Amino acid sequence: MTRRCRLTVGLCSWVASTSLLSPAAGADTTGGATYTPPPPPPPAFSGPGTTAAALGPLPLSRGQHGVYVRRLQRWLGLVGIKLPGRRWGAFEAQTARAVRRFQRAQGLSKTGSVDPATADALARAIGSLPGLVFPITPLRVVLGPSSWTLDQGVDIPTLNAACGTRAYEVAVGGGTIVKEGIDGFGSQAPVIRLDSGPYAGRYVYYGHAAPALEPVGTHVSAGDPIAEVGCGSVGISSTPHLEIGINEPGGGPCCPSFGATASLVRSLMLSAYSAAGGKPATTARHRRPSTHHTRARRSRRARGSRRARRSGGARR
Repeated sequence: MTRRCRLTVGLCSWVASTSLLSPAAGADTTGGATYTPPPPPPPAFSGPGTTAAALGPLPLSRGQHGVYVRRLQRWLGLVGIKLPGRRWGAFEAQTARAVRRFQRAQGLSKTGSVDPATADALARAIGSLPGLVFPITPLRVVLGPSSWTLDQGVDIPTLNAACGTRAYEVAVGGGTIVKEGIDGFGSQAPVIRLDSGPYAGRYVYYGHAAPALEPVGTHVSAGDPIAEVGCGSVGISSTPHLEIGINEPGGGPCCPSFGATASLVRSLMLSAYSAAGGKPATTARHRRPSTHHTRARRSRRARGSRRARRSGGARR
């Protein structure tokens, strides 16, 4: 019997081949079908949840599919190695090339497969990233900082109201999902308790998300998809967007009072947005005219001056 891996930081538990031959201890065989109790939850990892074990059984190589490949792809993107044209969760040629680029940068054998040495190096690179990860991916569907507004947290809208599978919400850091469902933010809005870094022990909430992709109790790594931007009106909202916020020190999972931590969250999101390749907010400026338009304007002025001189000479 094969079990599909759940997106989580721990090692995926597989049913031993011997279980195909005889029921496991404590198995319920009523109804003619064998039920094996689920394995215990995977251990939580120290640090931001970025150990080599988070990539599952190694090696990872071409032809493989699943949550560990998706995490690998996400981690490669976080360290600056883009995967154009890749399929999420499928280890194809683009992913192999990206792995070779990372291996070359780290001085490792350029095999294109993720062995323990490559996994360790990638986990260290992720663990050393400053700050938090930007919470929406892909970045191209996010409207820039000039459109963000402060609330209890920060409201971040999406381009053309992108939502669902066009706009995933990801963990800003390693931690555990402790709650889903917040009054005013929707019945599936997740809350993560961060387990490392300067905000360890603080709670980050994702308002107006639907559906949630991971159940309560799941330990996630930075960059792991945990929900989608909700389509339509989710909670008290009129258009798809994310409100992300962090609790006050010593406060409960949700939510801070208005303005208490919003400026902090905006600062953190601006840094994460910039680190992900987003363009900073800019003030409106007058466009400098092109050379062609400048020459045309000068020509008109010169013609006007000549006409004025001729007209003045005729009057004299």
